[in-house]
Amino acid sequence: MRKESHAIHGCVQIRTTHGSMFLVAEGERNADIYRRMVTMYGDHCLAHTAVNKWCNSFREGRQMTLDLPRPGQANKVITNDSIASVNEMNHTIIHKYLGYSKLCVAWVLKHLTLDHQKQRMGFCLQHLIPYEKNTTFLDRIIAGDASWCHLYVLESKKMSMQWKHSSSPSPQKSKAMITAQKVMLSFLFNCRGPLLIEFLPQGRTINSAQ
Repeated sequence: MRKESHAIHGCVQIRTTHGSMFLVAEGERNADIYRRMVTMYGDHCLAHTAVNKWCNSFREGRQMTLDLPRPGQANKVITNDSIASVNEMNHTIIHKYLGYSKLCVAWVLKHLTLDHQKQRMGFCLQHLIPYEKNTTFLDRIIAGDASWCHLYVLESKKMSMQWKHSSSPSPQKSKAMITAQKVMLSFLFNCRGPLLIEFLPQGRTINSAQ
């Protein structure tokens, strides 16, 4: 209620000053102007002395309805020191009190769906069960794959930084900016690590004879 009263009083003051300036230009007397303002705004109307002061200033040639600067009134001064102080205060509030920090996102190959995660879990169990019976089981497995790889431009860590709260999960990104060029990669590996990593020379293809 108090805030609403202040807002109404401020609005009435603006309307009173504009109305007084118009009525003074029409030749109305100060007392008549005050009576008209009381009739219109009631208890929210400005005091008689305030209305009389505004009317006299308009009669003297004043054209502004805003308050003029007063002696001893604080001025707004922006300096490098004040900017540095505000920046330091904002940094303290953001990091110390709000608990936010800026971290680089973690790069992952793909964002897997729940079904993909279940399939991978099933494949892992198919190998884990025989391994528990015979620990040399994985030594006999050689896996391979061939895929077209894009030539890409990695996003720098600074470019991928974003604001994060201490309780929020770490951000991730799954793709780099790729170009139209591609190269075929052949990859063979076993449980001890990669056995073959080979890029197909440009202009050649993989078939049954190669």
